[in-house]
Amino acid sequence: MKLIFVSDFFKKNLLGGAELNDDVLINYLNNNGFEVQRINSSRLTEEDVIQNNLFLISNFVNIPERIKQMIMLKKYIIYEHDHKYLKRRDPSGYTNFLAPESDVVNKQFYAKA
Repeated sequence: MKLIFVSDFFKKNLLGGAELNDDVLINYLNNNGFEVQRINSSRLTEEDVIQNNLFLISNFVNIPERIKQMIMLKKYIIYEHDHKYLKRRDPSGYTNFLAPESDVVNKQFYAKA
């Protein structure tokens, strides 16, 4: 089964914690029945979304909004690394780690995943 793995950066681009973690997952998926295609979020095109049906979204800061809207019509999983559902990306600053609704972002993108 083909899976499009979308991230801002991959291990070959940057040796950060998220990138190393993604690399382990990609290797696992490749060894367990998936054909994983890596696409940097800044290079994801409308055509990529049209031609594919299953996406794993690791980081999406660089995905244009129109393409995010297209992805929401497909099957996708968000593999969260850094709280992109919050404006500040850090839940520790909120009482009981609960952010007010005004600080929640990307709500529809997460809801449809």
